[in-house]
Order: sequence, then structure tokens, then C-alpha cells
Amino acid sequence: MFYANSGAGASLIYPGEVNDGTKGYTSIGCDWMNAQNPVSSNDLIKDNSDLNNCHSDGEAVVGREYNPLERGWCRDQALRPNDFHATGPYLDAWTEGLWLLTFGT
Repeated sequence: MFYANSGAGASLIYPGEVNDGTKGYTSIGCDWMNAQNPVSSNDLIKDNSDLNNCHSDGEAVVGREYNPLERGWCRDQALRPNDFHATGPYLDAWTEGLWLLTFGT
């Protein structure tokens, strides 16, 4: 489970797992959050507190600063909440050489 945590990111993994916080990923940035909220057409997706902690598009980020808002699978699910999403394979942010698939709505 991943939480936006005001843009700082957080995760809950069950069963418990210790992640290597020195591994990382490449951020897609959070500019996508300037889009109109597909659930509430009167609002934008963004919240300034979420944007304040986002890394820039293309920036290398270490895993201990993981922010799900900077990942493509999160962006795609937020912008199209009524669709089923299958993303991947993509490299895990914590485990070197581990390829993942993400499914969700």
C-alpha cells in the first residue's frame, strides 16, 4: 500500500520486508497533478503540499525518498480512475534487478 503523505511518500508492505533505501528510481515529476480531477470536475488533482515534496521529471531518486506520486502507474490510475490498469514490467525502486507488474483500479 502506498500513501501520498503530502508528497513525501510512504509505504506499507505485508508481509513485512526490509527495503534497501539506497536503490532508486527515476521520477516522472508531479506536473500531471495540474490536470482536472476526473472524479470532481470542479477541482484539480493537485494539492500544493503534495507538489512541494515532488522531485523533478527525470531526476534520480533514492528509494528512501520514494513517492508513489512520481511513478507512472500512480499517475495513470489517478487520471483514469474508472479503468483497470496493468503497468509493467518496470524495475522495482528498491530491489536491483527486480521487475514488477502493477494492477489496479
